[in-house]
Amino acid sequence: MNDLLCELDDFRLSENFVKYGFSSGGKYNEWIQKAKSLSQTSIKKEKRKANILVLIAYAYVTSRGKNTNAIEAMRIEYNEIL
Repeated sequence: MNDLLCELDDFRLSENFVKYGFSSGGKYNEWIQKAKSLSQTSIKKEKRKANILVLIAYAYVTSRGKNTNAIEAMRIEYNEIL
């Protein structure tokens, strides 16, 4: 799951992501689908972490790839989950 967060950090400021986000048929739609699928686990901590990852991802769509206080708070919460 941490690999997905690293991937998100790699593309969140790209022109393509800022313009299209996770739109259907877009370059990063497969990424968000993979992240969402991780939340289907029955392991509570992994499910919570996956849900936060998806929230972070959508927050980056709204902020056009830039960090915000809300994103930083979600990242702290994500990193606190073992």
